[in-house]
Amino acid sequence: GLSAAALTAARSHGAVPTLNHLIRSGHAVHEWSCGLPSDTLAVQTGMFWGAASPVPSFNWWDRRLQRRRRAASAVGVAAFERTLEANVKHGLLRGGACHGAAIGGGAYGGTLLPPTGKRSWFSMLRESLQATTSLATEAVRSLQHQSLATSSDSPTINVSACAPTTRLSRFSHAIARGVTGASRASASVIAAGVRRDMTAGLPVVFANFVEFDLLAHLTGPRSSASMAALRAIDHTVGVLTTAAHASAQPYRVVVLSDHGIATATPASSAFAPDPRTWVANEWARRSRSRSTPHLVVLASGTVLQAWVRGAPNRLDCQTLTAYAPGFVDAIARHPAIALTMLMDRSIDGVPTSYVLLSHQGGVRVAHTHTTPDGTRERPRFELREHWGVSPFEALRLRDGAQELLYAFAARHDVGDITCIAHALASEVGCGLDGEFWSFEAQFGAHGGIGGSQARPFVLTLPDDSPTPDERASAASMHLWLERLAPPR
Repeated sequence: GLSAAALTAARSHGAVPTLNHLIRSGHAVHEWSCGLPSDTLAVQTGMFWGAASPVPSFNWWDRRLQRRRRAASAVGVAAFERTLEANVKHGLLRGGACHGAAIGGGAYGGTLLPPTGKRSWFSMLRESLQATTSLATEAVRSLQHQSLATSSDSPTINVSACAPTTRLSRFSHAIARGVTGASRASASVIAAGVRRDMTAGLPVVFANFVEFDLLAHLTGPRSSASMAALRAIDHTVGVLTTAAHASAQPYRVVVLSDHGIATATPASSAFAPDPRTWVANEWARRSRSRSTPHLVVLASGTVLQAWVRGAPNRLDCQTLTAYAPGFVDAIARHPAIALTMLMDRSIDGVPTSYVLLSHQGGVRVAHTHTTPDGTRERPRFELREHWGVSPFEALRLRDGAQELLYAFAARHDVGDITCIAHALASEVGCGLDGEFWSFEAQFGAHGGIGGSQARPFVLTLPDDSPTPDERASAASMHLWLERLAPPR
């Protein structure tokens, strides 16, 4: 959850001494693009398998099963990975271990990750128990570090001029304290598992630490709790780096984040009803008849998507307008929504063009699926029409971000309507670049694009640095990581 911009701010305030030491000793920091959706499961799928994200957002509607699904479902993730194992065959972590990740990457062992055909529930439990047992030898050191990380003199970035307008409740602080305890415990188990695997000489080992991400959602990415979590993770990185250098088998150490997280204000605090409820109500209000199917509206951080219940395929703009005249235009004008995406036209169920709308304008983009000789290739997009104020200006998008949006709009499993949250204000002066509305009750959010959500970092030795093309997406990063990994 730590963006490249947030890393720069944390370094300047002394919150990551281990990473600062690595950079001073010769490591290079690069910003990269994780693509859309900027969510952990989607990005790790691309990094580990070189494949497209299996899900369009953290919460989504499965058209085939006609039910709501979540990226956090262990059963669902296991099913996704079994499909990847059958089709892609070789994950990045084959022959190695994976700890605490959203998906296993083809690893045969690890802790705190969903089982697949290669990893049974029993083996996952056994690995976790073994790591917990080996952790006992580090108990005193771990307790000492936790005391330091949570003390009153923990580093805090002063961002009072840019702080969210909504205050945290006592309930949120209580949850944050519980998350901190659980995350520190899981991080200790993960670190112990990684050290054991390096001692055993496994060819590749991956560890994922989630405490900063979880606390940033609850309290904001620049809160004192989030900064304490970041310092704790930084300490663990130092322990593991030292262990890697002392290992009998030499290891390349790569430190990276899978996405960023933007400062956010819950839209429910400013709008009544909240945008998710409002979209559902607006559909019902504008529907032509009582027989119009219901709309399923789901929020995932800075992304809001809507599916027409019962529809087996994605519906185009004309069909939505026929169901509920004026609905699409009303959605595009909502003050919390910066960008609205939907399919414009299709031929035999295959999308051929898309519309992206802002408050004061829009673009129409054509989508080509094949090369001239008829073979399938990477989709290409061509701007066909542009009117009013470009939606890209509303999101302050960087170069290349348009292609990410086009590719996301072309997915078959996204909602019939996809909305990206509006930025509240520029925060360049704070070292970050945007505070956004969140469609969930979060003070730090991601999932969409704009600001630093889709701009994570990677830190590695200069000779191992990825090229700009390899930093273009999670699937591109997979090729670079495969190049660094030992033969297996």
